[in-house]
Amino acid sequence: ILLGVKPDEMKALTDQAKLLGATTKFTGAEAASGMAMLARAGFDAKTEIGAAVKPVLDLAAATGMDMATAANIAAVAVRGFGLDASDAAHVADVLAVAASSTNTTVEEMGDAFSYVAPVAAQLGFSIEETSAMLGKLADAGIKGSKGGTALRTIMIKMGKSIAKDGTGALKDYLKENHTFLENFEKFGKLGVTAVGVLQGVVSETDELTESMTSATGVVAEMAEQRLDNLSGDVTLFKSAVNG
Repeated sequence: ILLGVKPDEMKALTDQAKLLGATTKFTGAEAASGMAMLARAGFDAKTEIGAAVKPVLDLAAATGMDMATAANIAAVAVRGFGLDASDAAHVADVLAVAASSTNTTVEEMGDAFSYVAPVAAQLGFSIEETSAMLGKLADAGIKGSKGGTALRTIMIKMGKSIAKDGTGALKDYLKENHTFLENFEKFGKLGVTAVGVLQGVVSETDELTESMTSATGVVAEMAEQRLDNLSGDVTLFKSAVNG
């Protein structure tokens, strides 16, 4: 009833949840809660939920989050940037790289995405470009909703230039090393500090963007490493018994 799916689709999802419950650290019920969260975010039960749930599970296992939280963050990222459910694995990898390479967490990235992702997508910024900038802002202490709000302000204020010259217009502006007063006049109090931070880390942001773009299998490897100990073996055993 919650998912509004046909009986055969429900059976396929149920079987997948049971399998995930028997072969991962999560129980079948926990896997199902992640599926339900994806359904609430508008993921199609026939194709999208099945494609997205395993990357979401790996993200939760790698970071210690519960399935529902990880599913919500992944859904915000996928939908916010206009991506497909098949991109969920890469989205999880991008989030994992951000959390392991900068002073932020997946939860804080998800919070930031909810503010900036729709605007970034409309202006042509990729999830990798946006995540890299958010990560560098987090290194300077501008995290979560503050980072998302600040970056959204910057993108909106640069909107006309970006619409004309593409996302490179923002990078060109940052390379010009404008003064504090110039940044304040253009971006106001919500964006001036963030612009100043990004001006000083242009090359580092580019490197991080490239690292995120090429990331493959990162979150799955992190999840495996996190469980590669006695405690993880016990957790997997208990989950298998539960399954």
